Amino acid sequence: MTTKTPSPTPGATPAPPIVSLPYKLPHQQGEATDSGYTLSLSRQMFVLEDNTTIDCLEITIHRDGVATDTYPGPRIATLSWDTETGEIVQIWVSPKYRRQGVATDLWYKARDAHQGLRHSAERTADGEAWARSLNEDLPKLVLR
Repeated sequence: MTTKTPSPTPGATPAPPIVSLPYKLPHQQGEATDSGYTLSLSRQMFVLEDNTTIDCLEITIHRDGVATDTYPGPRIATLSWDTETGEIVQIWVSPKYRRQGVATDLWYKARDAHQGLRHSAERTADGEAWARSLNEDLPKLVLR
């Protein structure tokens, strides 16, 4: 079995977003345009431990701030999935934003973009707890 510990292609510049929109955190009040956050959808190539690559789509939330060529500000959360299989490759939320519904909100937004989105069998203990909280059908767990 190939363990999926994905990382962006070494030396690659992140692709510019396909789309970027104002984003409101699940607990925020008011309009998304005044929230201070941006949601971006982009394409990313990931390299697995066996050096195979997979084409992924990635939804990322950024705090508005110092912009770069590809991101509007510091990254606070990302969910990436394999465009061919729909399997989640990686989900990450900055510790400051955990337990606030951010990962769950990304899950539902990603499902809107890819109807076949599904959990990977390879999950961390935190990933397992989060996946179970969604009350979804899960493949048999293989801890990473």
